[in-house]
Amino acid sequence: MNLKLDNLKTSLAGGAAGLTLTLALGVAAVPAAAADFPEAGSTITIVIPNSPGGSTDTSARLFADALSKNLPNQPNVVVQNRTGGNGMIALNDIMRADPDGYTLGILEATSVVLPPVLEGRDYDPLSLEWIAQINNPLYLAVASKASGLTSVEQMAGTGETFVQASTGGRLDGSTLGARMTGMAMGFDVNPIPHDGASEALLAVIRGDVDWMQGTFPTIYAQIDDVVPLFTYTSERIPNLPDVPSVAELGHEELLKLNGLQLVLGATPGTPDDVMATLNAAAEAAFMDETFQEGMVKANQNAEWLDAGETRELIQAKIDLFSAARDELLEE
Repeated sequence: MNLKLDNLKTSLAGGAAGLTLTLALGVAAVPAAAADFPEAGSTITIVIPNSPGGSTDTSARLFADALSKNLPNQPNVVVQNRTGGNGMIALNDIMRADPDGYTLGILEATSVVLPPVLEGRDYDPLSLEWIAQINNPLYLAVASKASGLTSVEQMAGTGETFVQASTGGRLDGSTLGARMTGMAMGFDVNPIPHDGASEALLAVIRGDVDWMQGTFPTIYAQIDDVVPLFTYTSERIPNLPDVPSVAELGHEELLKLNGLQLVLGATPGTPDDVMATLNAAAEAAFMDETFQEGMVKANQNAEWLDAGETRELIQAKIDLFSAARDELLEE
């Protein structure tokens, strides 16, 4: 299969080019409190669909601390882990909360888009009040040494099938992202589910599968045990200067497709004045020195998109997965 998505190719301005922070200069000004939002002594809850300890949880907790400092009245900002249902439990909590700004969510953008596009779930990803993207973890593809693959050129355009270590089922983001990469580059993918990224990487190292894709922090510690194929970045990264980027390979559209972009949003219908307060405080929190340093220490790629740019990211993912829907749903 070879899916051409030229009409959907878009450029990520200032795409990730290493473990660096992308942030605006200056200090974000937080507007006057919207009708005393948030109230003194109140608590804002950030709901996430992930277990404690992973990159989403780490990013959310660092951001929660910074957000508390930069909101009027400095409310408590806590992270609530609501796992299960492929992220739908957490998403439902956010969607159904009172639209007052006291319930927020940090979600993986792809996991928000896939259920309505591919499973027919009855909600619109654009109905959430998007605030920002705060993290865009570097994403890369690697091959098993046992596979004999030494570069992506041995895969692209061949139409051959390569076994991939995925981290979920048939409609999981890691599976679909790999399949759409294969569709764009001209090879087929046979995904084999594994229990998390660490197990998938171990399968690659053992030679049980041909390849996988995952985040930089997961893979880089064992990069000598695998063969790097390409990075989902706009240019080569300093850590892997000999490894091509997908943009260099002519597939810039895959920048918005793959990866675990973490996006911050509020319940649909949250008032404009409350959103203005949250938007300004979120930008100030992102630029907070403690947040920045914490993200670097955790090997996370903090990358800012404002509310409008985050909506564009969500729309781009809707367009990409919708264009490939029929092929992706094929058994």
